[in-house]
Order: sequence, then structure tokens, then C-alpha cells
Amino acid sequence: MRILATIAIGGFAAACLGLGAVDLSVWVRTGHLRRGTVDAPRRPDSSDPSLIVRRTGSATYLASGAGLFAVLGGVGLLASGAVLGGGLVAPGLLVATTGLWARVVSVEVGPDRLEVRHAIRGPTFVAWTEGSVSLSPPRAPTGGWRLRVDPSPGARGGRTILMPSDLLGNEAVVQEIVGRAGLRWDGHRWARPPRAGVSGNDARRADRPTLDQALHRVRP
Repeated sequence: MRILATIAIGGFAAACLGLGAVDLSVWVRTGHLRRGTVDAPRRPDSSDPSLIVRRTGSATYLASGAGLFAVLGGVGLLASGAVLGGGLVAPGLLVATTGLWARVVSVEVGPDRLEVRHAIRGPTFVAWTEGSVSLSPPRAPTGGWRLRVDPSPGARGGRTILMPSDLLGNEAVVQEIVGRAGLRWDGHRWARPPRAGVSGNDARRADRPTLDQALHRVRP
């Protein structure tokens, strides 16, 4: 079983190195967008029905692969009498399960929303037709791009994170989001303010029912 543990630990190290290489590659390729040194592309007409679909690659298996190798390594160590192997099984199983369940298979950018499809988990939708919108770049190569839409009277809002493994070879998706959502660089992130006269707090309050509305809902 020591041989199994050795092979598994080697596979874990290789998966981690692969993730590091992916992170650095995407970090370099999106450098101009992280620094805001590129002009925002023209925002397409809202009636434009075009949909940009980008399928992810094998890099999205690296996280779950690392978790699986950690589990195998822990089992091998336990079988060899090394109690410390138990410290690899539970975390590895969590990473492997989560990595497979939430693995991104495609990223779709429409004229008014982003849709992220997962292998098992249901899709994630983030619409930017209303409300305050922001796309924050990662602060380190291992981080992801954070898209956030604050709630408004016409939208519930939403958020999602695009990790480097989701964007490898699809880095143009970031620029498409910037252009289609009408974002501008504010020195720290790409953002679009809420509609004139509607603040973020006002938008959130607008989504809450009034006392009369709440009483109406519970009346028989």
C-alpha cells in the first residue's frame, strides 16, 4: 500500500502543479483587463440575440483530480499504519466531490446575462439588465473574477465567480462581459452604477415587502 500512497501523492503534486500553471497562464493573459488598460468594447444593442458559448477544457478536472489523489494517498498511508493519512481522506473527498459536482462545463454570455453551466449542479444565471453591476479581478493568480449584480426594483441580483480553470482558452469571456454589461474601469474593478435616482440601499429596500403587503399575504 505504500506504493499506492507514493503514486497518489505524486499524482496530487502533479495536479497541484497543473493548477498552478493554469492560474499563471490565465493571470498573464488577462493582465490588461485586471489593470483596466484596455478600452471597454462597445456595448451591443440590447435586442441583439447573439449568444457566445465557450466550453471549458480538461483543466476543470484538475481540482477534483487533486482531491481524488489525496484520498487515495490517505487510504494508502492508513493501510501502511500511518495515522496521519486520515488527515488527507476527508479534505480530499470534499475537494473531489465538490470539484465534480460544481465543475463548469460551459460559459454562455448573452446580450443581457451570463449563464454558467455545471456538470451536475444546476446552472447559474446572472442578469445585468438592472441594478449596480461590478466585475472584480482576482488579487492573486489563484483567485477568480467575481461578477456581482446588486438587487434593484427590476432585478433580484446575483453573483458568481469564474475561476482560472474555467477561463483557460476562454479569456475573451471577461471582455465580452465588460462590453455587454456596459462596464467601465473605476480604478479597481469594472463597474456600472445603478440607474439614475436609485441607490443600492433603495434598490434593496424596494425588494422587501411593506407591512401592508406582508399582512395581505397572510390573510385567508
